[in-house]
Amino acid sequence: MKQLIALVEKIYQSKQIMSGRLHIYNLFNLQNASSNIAINQYEDLVHAGKYDTKESLVTIGELQRHPWILLGWGANHKRNHVFLLEAKNTWLKLIHDSGIPTFGKHHPNNIDYYHPCPLIATQRPKMVEELLEIYKVKFYDKPKRFTFLKWNGEYGDEAKFIVRDNDLNMQSLFTPGICNDLFWFHSDLAKDKAVSAWVEFGEESVDDLNEVAF
Repeated sequence: MKQLIALVEKIYQSKQIMSGRLHIYNLFNLQNASSNIAINQYEDLVHAGKYDTKESLVTIGELQRHPWILLGWGANHKRNHVFLLEAKNTWLKLIHDSGIPTFGKHHPNNIDYYHPCPLIATQRPKMVEELLEIYKVKFYDKPKRFTFLKWNGEYGDEAKFIVRDNDLNMQSLFTPGICNDLFWFHSDLAKDKAVSAWVEFGEESVDDLNEVAF
C-alpha cells in the first residue's frame, strides 16, 4: 500500500490536494502467506470446478471510471499455472475492451508485469521511479492510439487496412466505419503473405478509429 501511495503522489505531485480512490483488483481472491501455495490452491480449486476463473472480474463500466490501470500481478510465470494464465488473459481482454490505458513494468519474456512492491525493501524506491518513468512515457509522450501499417489500395466500402493498437501492441484488419467487431491478434499481420501486395501506409496514426473516413 505504501508503494502505491508513493507512486500516486509522484504522478500527481503538481496537485496540492488529491482526492479519490485507488481500486485494487486481484486475479483471484484466495489468500495465503505464500503466493506459490495460493496459486496451487487456486489451480486445484478451478480444476475441481469449485472456483470460477472469472469470479474476480468487474464490469467494463466500472473499469471505465478509472483514468488508468497499473498492471502488476507479479512475474511468477509457470507453464503448469493453466488457470492463472487464463485469468490473466481474461483480464487483459476486459481491459482492452474497456479502452482504458494501462502501464506497468512488463516482463520481457511473457505477459506478466512485475509487482509494484519488490520483496527486497531497498529495491522499492527504485521500482516507484521506474513505474513513474513508464507512466510519463505512456501518458506525457504518448503516441496516438492506432497506427495504420498497410492499405489494400481501395477506396470507399472496399478500403481495408492493417492497423496496430499501440497500447496493446496487437494488430487487426480494419474497415473504415466498422469498429465494434474488430478482432485483435498478437501476430504481425502486416508481414502476412496475404497482404504482401498491399501498400505501406507510412505509419499514420489516429486516436479514434470511429473518426476514420476513407
